[in-house]
Amino acid sequence: MGMRERIASRMSRLAQRGVETPILNEVAVPAEVLSVSGFSAPTLDAFKPEALGDLVKSFQALPSFAHGKAVGATAGQWYRVRYPKAMTGAVPVIVGLGRLGSITNRVIERVERHDFNNDFYCDKVAAGARDRAKTLSPPWPLDGLWGWFCDTFVYAAFFAGWAMGGWVLNVLWDSFLQPQIDRVQDAVNLRLEDLYNTWGLPTNVVPTPLHVRNVTSSGFEFQSYGNTTVYWIAVGQ
Repeated sequence: MGMRERIASRMSRLAQRGVETPILNEVAVPAEVLSVSGFSAPTLDAFKPEALGDLVKSFQALPSFAHGKAVGATAGQWYRVRYPKAMTGAVPVIVGLGRLGSITNRVIERVERHDFNNDFYCDKVAAGARDRAKTLSPPWPLDGLWGWFCDTFVYAAFFAGWAMGGWVLNVLWDSFLQPQIDRVQDAVNLRLEDLYNTWGLPTNVVPTPLHVRNVTSSGFEFQSYGNTTVYWIAVGQ
């Protein structure tokens, strides 16, 4: 009985006892990987001198993998990552390590009504009305009387009218507009919390989307956000 037969017999007895044993007469081949890469297992004929060129090409079709870790210290700076060896058609996949920090809730600056009925705005409205009325001045000698009427009555009427109208606008602003602005501010902050919940992140962690450029057969570049750690893997030939 040969060595292989004796080992097989012993393994058979172990299997009967419920002990897992390796398969000796065949080896599993990752066929799906080889088929995607275009590589086929060579036969004995492939080792003939006239067929060595095709054999080399078949091995060149095997996928090549590289992976690593890189750190970019300076925010805004581009860092070059080089593969251990050149790979044709390499496509890198880059993942940034989450950084501590958070997008804080912001208090939207309160929009003010600027007291529509104060003297500054009343004067602007009254002066504008007076000057517009003066452009309708009748011919001499009534033009002097018209100017006096505009400077006195038109100006005073629009000053008083805008003061009353501004008071009404202030009441409307405080009663309707400002509460809506405050509600928008609260809604924005709530949506920020919903966004973190959707990401599945705690509120003290900032996600790190990465910018990549200059992808070649020798490597790629990524932009740092400041002390940014990235993990990468590249697949090529």
